[in-house]
Parts: sequence; C-alpha cells; structure tokens
Amino acid sequence: WTDVPTIAGIPEFVHADALFVYMDGDRPCADSEYRQGDTSRPVTNMCDIAADLSEDDIDALAAAYAELPYVPAEQEFDASLAEAGKALHDKHCDRCHSEAGMNPDDEASMLGGQQMGYLRRMFEQYAANEREQPGKMKEVVDMLSPDDVEALVNYYGSVQ
Repeated sequence: WTDVPTIAGIPEFVHADALFVYMDGDRPCADSEYRQGDTSRPVTNMCDIAADLSEDDIDALAAAYAELPYVPAEQEFDASLAEAGKALHDKHCDRCHSEAGMNPDDEASMLGGQQMGYLRRMFEQYAANEREQPGKMKEVVDMLSPDDVEALVNYYGSVQ
C-alpha cells in the first residue's frame, strides 16, 4: 500500500487549496523518499515543494491535474468492512462527498478509489488535530471510532 494520494483528476479548487496550505506550513509535511524513478534523490516533503511555487504556478498545476482522468487505485480491501463503511459514508459523508466520494463537482477531496494508506494517514492527522478540516466534518470525524475509520477506509478503497 502507499500513503501517497492519487491527485490526477481531483478538483482544481481542492488541489490549489492543498498546495497553499502546504506552502503556509498548515498541513503536516512528513519527509518522503522517492519511490519511483531515481530513488537516490534526497528526501523531500510537500511544504518544501510548495514553498518554491508562485501563485500562478499553483493555479497552473491545479488546472492541469484537474484535467487529467481520475483513476481509482486497484487495491485489496475487506468487503465486510467496506459494507459497514458505505453505511457510515451514506449517513455522515455523502452530503459533501457524493457519489462515493468521487464527484469532482463537490469541490471536496476525492475519497472513492483513493489510496487506503493515504486515507488512514489522513484520518490519523485529523484525529491528532494536525490537519485542518471544516467544522461539520470535524464533528463527524471526532465521533468516529477506530473501527469506523477502518470501515470508511475499506469502503473508499473498494471503489474501483
């Protein structure tokens, strides 16, 4: 599994907002080793990458990635957990993350088909108050048990 998100096809607003948040250092910026290509390159993180971008660069990157097709990750998931996660999603998340969290018109992060490792890390950051979230979302995330989180992760991972 990977903790690197799929960013091709995510809404332009979401991508630009994420880059600005990284630029400002308001989102956790864990160091990441290169996993493909020349893996001997030095470790980097999103805050360092975003710090070198201009507003025009961010707008251009966000627009370019939004034009790419979103391809859900092919990954293994637990079907019974995914079923429980679907019920949680339908009850608590669908209003902002419709169509299994895959509707780019929502101007919300794409969840369906996202890398499960990334989703787990994201929920961990929310639980630790390391990552900002909208007020209504915070209310929901704060009430989730670890089992609920794993069910949601498996549901979003099942969307292939």
